[in-house]
Order: sequence, then structure tokens, then C-alpha cells
Amino acid sequence: LGAVLDLEGRLRYLNRSGHRLLALPSDLDLATCSAFELIAPVDAPVLREEILPALRLDGWWSGNLTVVTSTGIEMPTRSTLRLHPPGAGTADRVTWVARDISTEKAVYERLHKKIFEDELTGLPHRSIFLDRLDLSLRRSPSDSSAVALLFVSLDRFKEKNDRFGRDVGDLLLRSVAERLDALRGPAD
Repeated sequence: LGAVLDLEGRLRYLNRSGHRLLALPSDLDLATCSAFELIAPVDAPVLREEILPALRLDGWWSGNLTVVTSTGIEMPTRSTLRLHPPGAGTADRVTWVARDISTEKAVYERLHKKIFEDELTGLPHRSIFLDRLDLSLRRSPSDSSAVALLFVSLDRFKEKNDRFGRDVGDLLLRSVAERLDALRGPAD
């Protein structure tokens, strides 16, 4: 996406890629469009509290920004906005260059899940468990709260897994994991 807008967000120019990315018709009257309305509601505070102040102070801003297409789909982008001071007879202009990062974000989320969660149960891996236990034990003396550890053993699980098959064993593990997960509190 390549766009030129004023400081109020009115679009002055939007390239073909921008029209395609945002699913906007090519004959759209840009004068009726606000680029700021394309920013997802979740990122509206970023616009007010980060982007506009940075443009005025530093003349540029770069970061992740979620935009909403004309079809209502939220799309994460890596965006850079730069303020161009007025020239002879022109007002301030802002250029906005954005790239769709949906694929990168999806890959990151899958990798994050793979690294930190067991694929079968969705529960945290042993390394996360040990890290959280260590943090709890270190924090405990200073805030005088108790730390509890629950050890669960599925009696004769291997025997059942061998007898009924891996699919049944996986189902049993998922069922136990769901029940344990439902008992966890927000700090667990």
C-alpha cells in the first residue's frame, strides 16, 4: 500500500496495490475517504497516542498497524508513515507505506504455539512449567503467598494405550488436559 494523506487523514493518493489490499474500487473518490478510518478500532489508540505525536515530533513513525478492508477483514500490516513539511503553496503531507504481514503473523503464532505448548494437549511444555515454577518459588518468600504443586499420574496409561490404541490414548490425554486446564486460575 502506498498512500499520500494530510494530517487529518484525508486520502490524496492511493496506489493500485492499496486499492487491491483494501478491496476498494479503483474509481473511488479519495476525497470522501479518511485513511484513519481504515485503521482497526483496536489500533485507534496507537494512532492517537503514538503515530500522530511521533509525526509531529520526529516526522515519522514505523510499526505494526491493523487496517480494515472494505469487506470488513482486519489485516495486520507493517507500516511506515512520514511527514513531509509544506512546500510552496502546499500543506503538510504524510506518506504511508504498508505491507500485509498476515502470513508472517500466522507463521509466528504457529511457531509460538509449537514452542510453548504441547501439540496434543495444548498445555504448556515442560520448559514453561519449570520456568513458571521457578518464578513462583522465587516470588513466594517476598509476597508471603503459598505455592502449590499438583502431580498427576495416569495409572497404567501405557497399558491402556497399548491395549486400546494410540488414538484412544490421545483422547484420554486430551480429556484429562482439558479438565486440568479448566481448573487453572489466571495466575496458574
